[in-house]
Order: sequence, then C-alpha cells, then structure tokens
Amino acid sequence: MDALHKVGSVKQLDKFGHREKFDAGLHASHGHVDFEVPDAGSLPVCYQTFGFIFSSDSLSKESLIKDLKEYFQNTANYLWPNIIVDFQKYALSYCTTRPDNEVSLTTIPDEADSFYITKDKEIDNLILLFTSLLFRFLNASRVQSPDLMNYFQMGSSEIEKFSLSGLSG
Repeated sequence: MDALHKVGSVKQLDKFGHREKFDAGLHASHGHVDFEVPDAGSLPVCYQTFGFIFSSDSLSKESLIKDLKEYFQNTANYLWPNIIVDFQKYALSYCTTRPDNEVSLTTIPDEADSFYITKDKEIDNLILLFTSLLFRFLNASRVQSPDLMNYFQMGSSEIEKFSLSGLSG
C-alpha cells in the first residue's frame, strides 16, 4: 500500500506552478492558445503523470487485488497507478469493454471499466506488455506515436478482469 500512496502523492503534485492559465500549442496553423488550468482530476492525458510500480518481489495476486480494491474505493482515480508490474509474477492495469464486447487494454483509469491482472502463462511476456502499454500511453499523450503492440505482434494478452464499478473514491 505504501507504493500506491507514493504514486498518488507524485500524481497530486502541481504541474503548473500555481498558474491559472497555461499555454498549449495546437496544430501549427492555429498557433498557441491560453487555457484555464483544470482541476487535477480532470487533466487531459497529455498533462497527467504516468505512475507505475515496477518490482521483482511483490504481493501475491490475491493480496494485491484485495489491497487495490480498498485503495480504489478510497482514492480518486486520477491518483491510481497506471500500471503495476512484478516482472516475475504479473502485470496489472486497466481495460475497457468496447460496444462489440472486445476488451481493450489501457493504462488510463479514466477510460477503464475494469482492472486486470495477467494470468501465469503470460509471465514470459510481462516486460513486453509493460513496454507496449507504456508506449501506448505515450502515444495517447502525444509524446510519441509508436505502435509496439503491432510491432511485437502482441494483439492480445491472457487476463482476469475485475470491475471498477463502485470502487472510485
């Protein structure tokens, strides 16, 4: 739980130095625009801090799931870690179910309807999954635009899904 609170405290830091407005560059033909600084909980993805826990000696899956459910119930979702990886056991992040019932993995809690944890047979792919999801976040935040999921031919991952309904604090 200590690591969860540390990630949350970093995500809570003021990214705009107490300014009321910030300058955002739009498409080159539109120049720059001043925007009101939004509340921390409603920052666009490109201004959110990517928070992750990366370990080699973590809780069991069952303990982590129990602790996360409690943490999620008591904590605003913008403070949640984007991904948790114990590279010897599991990866945990978020997913959303599209209208066609396909499950799409994401690292952005605001987009999610569930969180997931990988099954044991995915242990050999955990670093690859972490890297792919990190690059997917970078793409969503417009920092970079790689498509590593396709590059590594990793269109899906074996996961167990847990609903976030009623857990957001």
